[in-house]
Amino acid sequence: MRRLLFAFLLVAALPASAQTDASAIPASAPAWQPMAAAVAQSKVENKVMLVHTYAVWCGWCSRMDQETYTDSTVQAFVAEHFTATRLDLESPAQVPFFEHTLSMSALGRAFGVTGTPTTVFVGPDGVPITKIAGYRDAPTLLLVMQYVHGGTYETESFQQYLDRANGVQPALHFDVPSISG
Repeated sequence: MRRLLFAFLLVAALPASAQTDASAIPASAPAWQPMAAAVAQSKVENKVMLVHTYAVWCGWCSRMDQETYTDSTVQAFVAEHFTATRLDLESPAQVPFFEHTLSMSALGRAFGVTGTPTTVFVGPDGVPITKIAGYRDAPTLLLVMQYVHGGTYETESFQQYLDRANGVQPALHFDVPSISG
């Protein structure tokens, strides 16, 4: 009886995120496309691909699906400026990616993804642009998407972009010769 009680308490104490299935997509999520369709659209429309990488057991992935990707502002920006797809980092399923066919897990490794969730941005030529690891709320993801969509990643760091967006003036440095007496 004590073992049964202990087992029950252990399961009840698990965080809700440990009991979620990140492969379940909310009804109000973006129009996630299969990889082949996202690649084709990216090529035809010359759009950057947004790849939401996840693992089925990942609570933060599920939370990002439930809270970030269901935000109407995020959805509108994704729909207008990106092609969107999901990638299960642990799946052996084969997917076409530009001129290659490989497993989802191998593609995740090729992107350099080491944890979930990670959002990967890929150019219409199939070359990864950048990635951002971890859960991001809607306002933060929107800033990242604006940074990528605007091509700003080519000329300044994300921190410089944030500083400029927030009106922070860059520090000025002067070379002043020392005065000796």
